[in-house]
Amino acid sequence: MAPSHLRRECPDGLYGAGCTQTCNCAAGPAACDKKTGFCTGGCLDFWTGDACKTREDTVPYADLFIKEEGRFFGEPPYWITDYNDIDADECARRCLQGYGSYDGVNPTCLSFNHRPAGSPEGVSARCWLSSSDKDTAASPGSEWDSWPYRNYYQRKHILTPKDCTDLIAVGIQYSSVYTIGHPQPFQAYCDMDTDGGGWTVIQRRQDGSVPFDKTWIEYEQGFGNTRGEYWLGLGNIHSLTTQKQNELYVYLEDWERNSRFARYSTFSVGDASSKYTATIDGYSGNATDSLYNSNSRHGINTRKFSTIDQDNDGVSTDCAVTFGQGGWWYTPSCGFSMLNGQYLTGCSLPAPGSCSSADGIIWYTWLGYRYSLKKTVMMTRPADFPASLFRPCENGGTLTSGPEDSGLFICACPAGWNGTFCDQVCSSGEFGSNCTGTCHCASGDSVCDIRTGVCSSGGCEAGWNGSNCQTVCSHGEFGRNCTGTCHCVSGDSVCDIRTGVCSSGGCEAGWKGDNCQTVCLPGELGPNCTGTCHCASGDSVCDIRTGVCSSGGCEAGWKGSNCQTVCSPGEFGPNCTGTCHCASGDSVCDIRTGVCSSGGCEAGWKGSNCQT
Repeated sequence: MAPSHLRRECPDGLYGAGCTQTCNCAAGPAACDKKTGFCTGGCLDFWTGDACKTREDTVPYADLFIKEEGRFFGEPPYWITDYNDIDADECARRCLQGYGSYDGVNPTCLSFNHRPAGSPEGVSARCWLSSSDKDTAASPGSEWDSWPYRNYYQRKHILTPKDCTDLIAVGIQYSSVYTIGHPQPFQAYCDMDTDGGGWTVIQRRQDGSVPFDKTWIEYEQGFGNTRGEYWLGLGNIHSLTTQKQNELYVYLEDWERNSRFARYSTFSVGDASSKYTATIDGYSGNATDSLYNSNSRHGINTRKFSTIDQDNDGVSTDCAVTFGQGGWWYTPSCGFSMLNGQYLTGCSLPAPGSCSSADGIIWYTWLGYRYSLKKTVMMTRPADFPASLFRPCENGGTLTSGPEDSGLFICACPAGWNGTFCDQVCSSGEFGSNCTGTCHCASGDSVCDIRTGVCSSGGCEAGWNGSNCQTVCSHGEFGRNCTGTCHCVSGDSVCDIRTGVCSSGGCEAGWKGDNCQTVCLPGELGPNCTGTCHCASGDSVCDIRTGVCSSGGCEAGWKGSNCQTVCSPGEFGPNCTGTCHCASGDSVCDIRTGVCSSGGCEAGWKGSNCQT
């Protein structure tokens, strides 16, 4: 008999032969391939590589948490397990990896407790992870008072990190990839080292691994690897540079490792309707200005963006196609700069100036048209940095975590405001604390109070009601302010709360129309009003739902509780109470009058309808 083999699958969070390697996935342990370690959704902060195995040096995970001594979780503590003999940084890593879920309900670890070295062995929970950030203080004499050696670590986070300077404001100081942006978040590389940090990298060229001969859509949306060569995307650059005045920093490096920089105190990119027009001014640095340039034929100021498939340069020469094939703010002369050109590796050395004219990565005022640079980085940040940091919460915001002068704080914003410092008024359609509420006004967002959500005119939009239109219509209600009543034969669950339209089954008895809001006409009855009334006293006594006649009974030729049954052969008259007497049989007897259409009366009967 062949030997049997036990197949063992690694538990979540481990992979490889013998399940000895630990996953470092941003989306938690379940996102890790148990054979290869590949992470669906990318790597945990500060880890890189195909299997997220390479850690960026000198980045302690515990620094992403705020430490307070003598604190611990309130009861019940959503703990997972005790980890013996690991340091706070390892505990922080496990928290960030998602091991803080409680019964798999909440995969986010927001805080943890950790026993410091040298504390009594009686304190068993050395690393206590939590999916909650709620903590409490020990009361003297309580059971928790005997556990005085805990340190409480709370995840540093901000409500809406608009850019990389917001991360600095809460103590994050390491260059890496982060999720930023408002109102639509995106990933970008934050340079926290150059001139105080806080720079959002919008472009990087360094090894030619990413081709930049992309289409308009690709330049609009962004492309590449945020840890390598990439373009952030025109839409994201517009969002970053138009919330407040921004500056631009350009780093340039040649093939002999000489470097230069250019800095511009004003930089912004317009929206799609402007073809992402560049605004730039205020040069300083040692590279000599190639972007603004007082000669308008060469500077990118007020120039539209062009790509190989969308020519907006305003001259007969299609600069993107003719030179470099990269997207750029081309000028009538095709410009003094082109940082998105071809990555040329063999024409700048050993003889500088041997590249084809303006095909490469060009900064004309440093090395001319025929020298293609080895590395470029473009990055932006608010022009008032660092004055924008460490300032108090504005507009009535409340400081909720950490001393203000440390930079480790979060502003809880009052209704109508959001942003790291509560310095941004709610956008159209938003309201409430930190602008987390959504307006539902029939007359549009302009009549919605940014503090309360109350609509100053017009009431609530279809599907909502309440004093501030935040209550969804109950079952059976629909329309503006939920004043409409549903009439669906299949029940209220199939009724659209905005329109009243029934998704299946049609209208209930007595109603018709696209949204079942039209009552049956006199003489109609039943679902969708497809039935016909047969009341002797006329349509006014006919129930539109059932067809029952409230008085007078059924009209001639009909019978039954709701007069919907035609007289049987041999019957006639109101309620079918008459008996036919036709010589030729019941088939020639009129069910309404009893008149015989042929053959006359049967033996023993006479009269116009053979009833005498």
